[in-house]
Amino acid sequence: MVEKQELVRMLIEALSFEEVTVSGRLQAFLREVKGSELDEMARSQIERKFGRMLEETIRHSKMLTEMVKRVMKSEQGEF
Repeated sequence: MVEKQELVRMLIEALSFEEVTVSGRLQAFLREVKGSELDEMARSQIERKFGRMLEETIRHSKMLTEMVKRVMKSEQGEF
């Protein structure tokens, strides 16, 4: 069991990691790829795959945000 405040802290830490660290790195990498001299086929494939990773990261952020809201609204003291 985890106390409510500890769970909120862990979820917010995970959310921050997803939104700041992962998203930022993926976006920076995609900018580098777009400006690179890779052949069009390789660049297109990388952009597609990393674009998908970015979409998934955004989806994870939304899920974590929803979890934080649910925990905060809950009357439970432990989870």
